[in-house]
Amino acid sequence: MSKEVDSLAHGIAGGLGGLISMTLTYPLVTLSTKAQASTKKAKDPTISKEALKNLYNGLESALVGITATNFVYYYFYELTGSKLRRDRSVSLKKGLTATQSIVAGLVAGVISRVATNPIWIANTRLTVLKRSARKSAPSNTIQVILTILKKEGWRSLFSGLVPALFLVLNPIIQYTIFEQLKTLIVTRRKRKLSPFDALLLGAFGKLIATIVTYPYITVRSRMHLQNIKDSQSQPVTANSEASSNPADSVQSLPDDIESSSQLPDIEKPETPKKQGMVSLMYDIAKNEGIATFYNGLSLKLLQSILSAAFLFYFKEEIVLKTDYVIQKTKRAKRGLSTTENAI
Repeated sequence: MSKEVDSLAHGIAGGLGGLISMTLTYPLVTLSTKAQASTKKAKDPTISKEALKNLYNGLESALVGITATNFVYYYFYELTGSKLRRDRSVSLKKGLTATQSIVAGLVAGVISRVATNPIWIANTRLTVLKRSARKSAPSNTIQVILTILKKEGWRSLFSGLVPALFLVLNPIIQYTIFEQLKTLIVTRRKRKLSPFDALLLGAFGKLIATIVTYPYITVRSRMHLQNIKDSQSQPVTANSEASSNPADSVQSLPDDIESSSQLPDIEKPETPKKQGMVSLMYDIAKNEGIATFYNGLSLKLLQSILSAAFLFYFKEEIVLKTDYVIQKTKRAKRGLSTTENAI
């Protein structure tokens, strides 16, 4: 495959794979959010019929977001990786080195975060809108984005971007592990990676990445809770941090916790004033214990591992078919161009 086609095929396959995996695991994202944000004094909630109905709140926007994010990420990851291999005179058939994987992941991660942050802003809004306000409020991603642009300006669409960029570390760890193990397997077996191999490697990489980055995600979720009072008076504002890619951190907590149908039973943490991240981390460690940083980890691991496994499995299946269609289309265009020139 050529560099351009390879990048496009991987982008499309990544987007479709992400869409499928998010659909299958979204209820676990919701449950993980609830467990993660709970303080040690919060009640152990039971799942009511109403809560079950709300497990898919915000799914439409999440699917748009994950598809766009994965397309951008995989496209630029493959594009950057191909460029790095070419600069080092390395065959495209060989895998990336650890350093190349980190660089490619960093470039792709930053670009995808910036490009899709407005979609995750909209995802947060759609997830936390009060039921009483849903009839008059924007009902889909595009409407929410246009409303924010009109009422608050373009800057609001990029609120929370800097904290979200820290989570680029998650896919960097995941794909570095994936690439190195993939290269090892392909070299030893002397054959292409199978979808099942990709499923296992993707799940393992996500396991390590989630464990490493989870404390930061938990603290970031708590920081969302600090905006409760402001967001209660303005339930559709964008002044607080927005959720980032749900594959990594859709569990970032909604602004208006009490009006969120997704998290109806979480008690407000006793935070007298808005704290910075370092101060909040200290208070959590002192008052609730180190284990609190891993609240909801089991659910998050289940969701993340399943999501990554599905993503890599379907991506490996889709990418070859996508590349075939792209190559066939290019050959058809070249043939048409040759015919026209001959005439």
